[in-house]
Amino acid sequence: MAINHNVPYFSQEDNEIEYWRTCGPTSAAMCLKYFNVPDLGSFPQYEDDVKARFDRLGIDHGSPDGIRRLLEGLGLRDDLTMKGSLSDITRSLDSGEICILHGFWTQPGHILVIRGYNDKGDFFVNDPHGEWFYGGYSVNSQFSPDNKGENKLYSRRLISSGGNAGTQREALLFYDTWDSSKIDSTATMWLHRISHEQGGGPNPRDIPGEKKEPSKIGEILKNNRVITLNELTADKELVREIQSRLNAIGLLKLSDVNGIFGNVTRNVLTRFTDSVFLNNMNTGLFGKTFFQKLMELRGTPIVITFPIDPPGSLPEKFAIALKFTLKWEGGFVDNPFDLGGRTNKGITQRNYDSYRMDKRLPTKDVKDIEDTEVMEIYSERYWKPSEADSMILPLAIVHFDTAVLFGVRGAVKFLQEALGITADGIFGPQTESGLQANNNKETALKIIDGRIAYHHSRVRQNSSQEVFLDGWVNRANNLREFIANL
Repeated sequence: MAINHNVPYFSQEDNEIEYWRTCGPTSAAMCLKYFNVPDLGSFPQYEDDVKARFDRLGIDHGSPDGIRRLLEGLGLRDDLTMKGSLSDITRSLDSGEICILHGFWTQPGHILVIRGYNDKGDFFVNDPHGEWFYGGYSVNSQFSPDNKGENKLYSRRLISSGGNAGTQREALLFYDTWDSSKIDSTATMWLHRISHEQGGGPNPRDIPGEKKEPSKIGEILKNNRVITLNELTADKELVREIQSRLNAIGLLKLSDVNGIFGNVTRNVLTRFTDSVFLNNMNTGLFGKTFFQKLMELRGTPIVITFPIDPPGSLPEKFAIALKFTLKWEGGFVDNPFDLGGRTNKGITQRNYDSYRMDKRLPTKDVKDIEDTEVMEIYSERYWKPSEADSMILPLAIVHFDTAVLFGVRGAVKFLQEALGITADGIFGPQTESGLQANNNKETALKIIDGRIAYHHSRVRQNSSQEVFLDGWVNRANNLREFIANL
């Protein structure tokens, strides 16, 4: 037996709002459209209207309960289970339900739609990100219609591996060791089973508190208006919309989205117009080109400001590790003998350029890096990839600081040498097993000893680096004292 419901496909990659993290709203949009829920707003793409609905209601669009609340508020029935199995998916599809599944096919987690299955029990999916292959994705285009993830056949092995895992690494391990005789009885998947509400159809007005208002920017674009700077600053609703876009791009903190056109907003808006080669702040006129650029540019919103000392609003373990590292990284450095080049708070110009380009933002001098960018770079490019969070506090601090100095791969090599295993810089099963048996302060001390030995070896190989030797060794010894006093 086989079944495949004709669920419409939407790609998240060309979404106007936060395409990089809208797999949940995009999956919800596919189901809402399948069950004929009318358009929800004024965005050109249905899935952006769904994302905007999540935001206006303050609902977490990545959580199972958040998705359920939105779907049920729009008149659908979501039989949500946190203990779903492959058999639950099959039974739901047989009864005419459409499934949304949470899993770890990507590192931060992912959400997709299951629309059917074939006679072998493999599943037809609408994957909003593209098509998954072992270890990666064929990703949809961000700039043109692209349906690589539409109606793709994902094996039972693939679905169960991602759906039953708690991390991407665990999902890949699950995939490698998959046991078809046991998988049907595994029931730990976060599974939505969606259908029409009995006795009534979808009603987008069912959500209490929903207030649908026209977009000020949308009206300006629709009517091809040109407004003056004085008109703009006097319109608090328009200012708030502009501030919200600047936040979404990653230029303005959420706490500054207040409808008040003060110096902070003025300065950020000037930076934005400069970055897209416009001179609106000089002319005092804002028209179609400006607002189109404002709506098109994408980035990552700044949600919170992390204080540097102490960084108490960060996760505790990371905050303690970061406090030590920032103490030694200091401020801006442009030493001609430093092979890393221009550096600020430990972030090199090259890494900062890479970070900005990944967010589709114009590059700028690392000397002007913002605190929120520093925190995000350290978290996303050093702390998480190095697996430091899986370690006890002393070892996590040493491993993270080593990753900042030597890169994540270099830090893993120091860890592997301390564990007495092959130092290839890859955090694989052998390293994980060695760490589980030696997740202790002794391993941290071995890494520090290894760092000092390496520093001396480096100076012997390149005498120009001797100017840094005392600082390197002092940092390592201070690190030893720091973890000893925890």
